[in-house]
Order: sequence, then C-alpha cells, then structure tokens
Amino acid sequence: MRCLLAVLIIGPVLAACSSDKGLGETERVRSDDLGSAWPLTVDSALLTYDDATVLVQVEGSAFRIDDISGPGDAHSGFRRLWATDPEQRHGRRDLSPLVDAGRSLCD
Repeated sequence: MRCLLAVLIIGPVLAACSSDKGLGETERVRSDDLGSAWPLTVDSALLTYDDATVLVQVEGSAFRIDDISGPGDAHSGFRRLWATDPEQRHGRRDLSPLVDAGRSLCD
C-alpha cells in the first residue's frame, strides 16, 4: 500500500518534466549557442534546471541566475563572470537568454 501511495504522489511530480528530461537536468551551453546574446565572459557553462531554479556552473562554482534583476542581486563570484554592457540599464548583459535556456531543459 505504501508503494502505491508513493507512486501516486511522486509520479505527478516527476511528470513535470518530459520523459527524456528529468528534474535536475544539466546541459553544457556555449557562447556559440546564444551568439551575440551570450551574457558571460567565459565561452561555456553548465546550466541546471532543478526545483524551478536555474543555476549556472562555471569553474566549479554554481550560481542561481533566475532571480537576478541587477548586479546588486548577483553573487560577487558571478559578477566577475557576467559580461558588461554599458548600453544596458544596469551596465551588464541581459541574462534572460541564459535563464530561458535553463528553463527549457524541462520542456
């Protein structure tokens, strides 16, 4: 009976992602993938979408990026990886293409 309850409760949660993409799905993305929209100073990063959170991992450090509205919200370690853009309101590149790519891991 407990197994059946676990299947009935956990099954719908796991179904939030398609069968070929699971919770905690990680994928390497490269600057070529986003072209001129690439917002980082490094050529590639690991993206993870887990529990409705987008994380970017570079050089062994992971940073949440889906809740950043400006440089003041970013971890100091991430700010050094975040490319500048003086034409943007906060002086940094737009993170939304990278956040969208992370969220698409669960599509």
